[in-house]
Amino acid sequence: MERICLLTYFAFYLCFRMSTKDLSTYVLIFDGTNFKDWYDKLEVFAIVMKCEDPMTEDPPAVAADLAAFRIIHPQMRGMIRLRLGATYQSHVGNTAKVTLATLKTTFGTPRKVGALVEMCSLFQHHMKPNSNPIQEANNLIQCAARLSTAGFALTDGMIAMAILMVLPSDWETTVLTLCSTLNDAAFTVATITGHIHHEYMCRQAT
Repeated sequence: MERICLLTYFAFYLCFRMSTKDLSTYVLIFDGTNFKDWYDKLEVFAIVMKCEDPMTEDPPAVAADLAAFRIIHPQMRGMIRLRLGATYQSHVGNTAKVTLATLKTTFGTPRKVGALVEMCSLFQHHMKPNSNPIQEANNLIQCAARLSTAGFALTDGMIAMAILMVLPSDWETTVLTLCSTLNDAAFTVATITGHIHHEYMCRQAT
């Protein structure tokens, strides 16, 4: 019931605010990890555009209904393709319903594929110079939490190591100092992020 109310509110909001079919403004790109948010926003946008039926229905048997379906189905299918990351275009099926069902099966629940995406995000992430390292660290912590939900829990020390790995090259001295001076008991996410926060504030002050 709560989800229906939120969708209805968002649909009315869009009706008042949207003057063009600006899909990219309201529907995020699907990246393999955000199926629920992506689907919810796509559904609301489709409701506003009056083309939501192909998301859950097959082509109707009645000729008159089929004619109307054939008008809105390409629109719905095109909206899906436009908001899929390039990596996931291969999941597009013959119909919008089949495409969304395939994506939900593969990415809608915690599975190995979703965990693999999270793992790549965790260990292949590169922090941009001058970005806030605490914010970046929090993103990685959330990533690790999603991995845990999928059944692939990492130790606290491993998450701490992942955070140190993504720091820019000008943090090398700090990284080496923390790795060489902290004992195993102190090598935790809380300790590492505390040191990073202190170092970042000092850098900002100077």
